[in-house]
Amino acid sequence: MSQICDDYISYEQVGNRFIGKETGKILEVKDSVRARIIAVSLGMGRSGKLGLTMRQRFLGKEDWIQADIEEELAEKAS
Repeated sequence: MSQICDDYISYEQVGNRFIGKETGKILEVKDSVRARIIAVSLGMGRSGKLGLTMRQRFLGKEDWIQADIEEELAEKAS
C-alpha cells in the first residue's frame, strides 16, 4: 500500500478500494495502472514476488498519469 502514491492510503472495505487521504486519489479493483518494478524475489516454485511502485510521476492509474501530463505541459507553457 505504501507504494500506491505519496499520500496516506486507507482501505475502504465496502467499496473495495484504496483512497488517498489528502489527494483524494481512488484506486479500485480492475483499474488499469502503470507501475515500475522495483524488486524481484525468486522463490521456490510459484512463491516468487514482485515489488511494484506507482509513487513517481507518470505512474499509477490512467487518470493520474493524464493529470501529470497536463501539469507538465502547463509548467512548460509558463
